[in-house]
Amino acid sequence: MKKKILIIIILLIIIGISCFLLRQQIKEYFFNQHVIYWSENVNINFSDYQKQPKTDSELNIMDFHGLYLFADKIEKANVRAFFDKNQSWVKDSTNFNVEAVKKFQKLRFDLYEVYARKFNSELNKIKYNPKTTYEDLENIGNEIYQELETFEDEIYSGDYSTKERVEIWKSKIDKLLEESKNYR
Repeated sequence: MKKKILIIIILLIIIGISCFLLRQQIKEYFFNQHVIYWSENVNINFSDYQKQPKTDSELNIMDFHGLYLFADKIEKANVRAFFDKNQSWVKDSTNFNVEAVKKFQKLRFDLYEVYARKFNSELNKIKYNPKTTYEDLENIGNEIYQELETFEDEIYSGDYSTKERVEIWKSKIDKLLEESKNYR
């Protein structure tokens, strides 16, 4: 009888540990269902904008980019730039320059990739230190994200059309993207 109870307890512990370890992978699986990760030749189409448009918004389009930190173990921490289909919408594509908007969206996606690489570079400096905590990862992320927000504020400052913003910022962001290949 004691052997059976011990076996049941061991099985429950194994199941509990397995569920704990799989939890992050399950979370990532569901997240992956509605995002597009950055790649050099990725194309985002208006069909990828899947959220219902906000009819009361003055905007005709809203796209959502982000940085995703996957870290089931600190040593495996990795950040990826993504486009979230479930947070992006198009209300009326007849009221803007479609090609300019696509180029601008790609430009912003490239910028997020620059900061994902920068985040990974900072993580690589600390993630193999046994004293590193998840809070350390979060602190780095907060700093990186503040830099990114400041950069985006610069892109949106001034009274420029979308096409002009692309012309102003494309070479700068392309240069940052190229330089960020060297982040380690």
